[in-house]
Amino acid sequence: MVNDNLEIRLIPSPGYQRNIGPKRLFDHAIMAQNLKKYLTRIDKLPDVAFIGYPPIEVAAIMGHWLQKNDVKYLIDVKDQWPTLFIDTIPGAFFKMIGRLILSPYYYYGKRAIREASGVCAMSLSFLNWANKFAGVSGSSKYDIITPLTNPLQIFSKENLNEANAWWDEKGVLDDSQARIFFVGSHSQAFDMQPIFDTAIYFQK
Repeated sequence: MVNDNLEIRLIPSPGYQRNIGPKRLFDHAIMAQNLKKYLTRIDKLPDVAFIGYPPIEVAAIMGHWLQKNDVKYLIDVKDQWPTLFIDTIPGAFFKMIGRLILSPYYYYGKRAIREASGVCAMSLSFLNWANKFAGVSGSSKYDIITPLTNPLQIFSKENLNEANAWWDEKGVLDDSQARIFFVGSHSQAFDMQPIFDTAIYFQK
C-alpha cells in the first residue's frame, strides 16, 4: 500500500535478460499463469481497468477476467505483437510456418483486444492496426490516441536564441554540418548499421 489511492501488487515471474528471445516468452507465460491463480483470490472488483499490451498472455488473462465480471477496460497497444514477429521472417513459406507456431498468440491477442471496451494507442495507425488485427469493425467511443510526443509548440525568438547558445556551449555549432540525432533506447531492436554506412559514405 503506497497511500490511500495507490496499491501495488506484484505478480512473480522468472525474468529475462534479452529483449528478444525464448526466455522472455517463457517469462510472460509463467506470469500469466500466476496472474490467473491470483485473480481467483480477488474478492473486490475494480471499477475500471487499464491493461498494457503486450504481454499478450497477461493481457488476455486479465482482459477475459474483467470481461467475465462485467468490468470495462482499456487495452494499451504499445507493440504490434504477434504480427511484428512474422514481419521479420523472410519468405512466404517461412512466414506461414511462423504464423502456425505463433497461432496461440494470435488467438489470445485478438481476444484481449476484441473484449476490451476501447483501445489506447500512440497513433491512429496503431489504433487501426489493433482493430483490424482483432477483427473489430468501426471504433469505440472509449478509443483514445495518446501520442508519445508533446503537442506542437511555438517558440519565441528569445527561446530559439537561448537554445542555440546552449548548443554552442556543447560544441554543436550552426555551421551547416550534417548531424544525426537518435532519441530512444539503444537495443538490438534498432539496426544502426545503415545509418553508420550512410554517414561514412557522405564523409568520403
